[in-house]
Order: sequence, then structure tokens, then C-alpha cells
Amino acid sequence: AGSAVYIEDSGTSVSRLDVNASAADDVNFVFGYDPASGTDWAGQSFTVNGGAYIDTIKVFLMTIGAPADNVNIAIEADSAGSPSGTPLGSGSIAAASLSGTMTEKTITLSVGTDLVAGTYWVTLKRSGATSTINYYGDRRSTADDYSGGGAATHGNAGWSATSANEWSVELLYTS
Repeated sequence: AGSAVYIEDSGTSVSRLDVNASAADDVNFVFGYDPASGTDWAGQSFTVNGGAYIDTIKVFLMTIGAPADNVNIAIEADSAGSPSGTPLGSGSIAAASLSGTMTEKTITLSVGTDLVAGTYWVTLKRSGATSTINYYGDRRSTADDYSGGGAATHGNAGWSATSANEWSVELLYTS
């Protein structure tokens, strides 16, 4: 099976928005990298069809080299097709808790986020300066079969869509 992104509504209190990529679809994407190219942030937009309270995010991360800062992860509202820049809820993970192997990590938001129907973004931003030798990777899928949003990167020219890529992320929410 390829990638599947869906809203699961099982009638229970906890549901999820999930990107599941088969191994054949996986690619590693870097962020927090080169000041010259400006690939400093990563994001994935998603659509909420009804109300949701999000307090946990799962994402695949790895280090390249030896970054010593944190990865900040946030939920942001959509602003004209890009993240707004204002976190609605956020959390972080220290580079020291990551390795050179792509691993799924669970981040609990410091403040849960109530969302109404609309488009939102999950963003990954490093807390330190970009580096050509010490940076981060996240997992993407090349299947591009999620119609409710897409992946983007932020660089010197602002946010831009990354065609045919979806970020492997899982949002746990209560409806």
C-alpha cells in the first residue's frame, strides 16, 4: 500500500490525522541546513473538517552531523497558503534525543490546540542557526495522494510548495 492520509472518526474520543508511507515511498528531507540556500524550515498543511483538540504530534526525525539545538514543532493557522508564523500550540525535542537513524518521535504540545474547520500547518523549525554540517532530516512520502494539504519548505524567498511530497506526520486529536 502507498501513502494514505485520512481523518479517522471511530466514534471514540481520540482520533488521528495520519500519513502512512510505505517504505518504497519514503524519502529523507533535510531542514535547518544551508544558510546560502536557506532551507531552514519544513511544513505540512492539513485540513480539519470539524472541531478538533490536538495535543500530541508524531513525526519521523533524524540528525545529520551533530546539531546541538532543538527542533521546534508547532501547529499554525494558514495565511494565504503558508503558515502564519504564529504557533497555536508547540513543543520541542532536543537534538540529543535524536540519532542519525530516522525514528518516529512523539511530541506533546505545551498547550493543546483547539481547531475549527479549516486549513492548518504543522511546522518544523530548528532553534539554532542553519549549518551545512549539522542539521536535521524528516521523512517524506513521494506518493502525493493527500488532497487536504501538502508539504512546503521555507528559505530565503519565503515558503514554497515541495511538489509531489507529503510529510510523514500523525496528529492525535480529541473531537
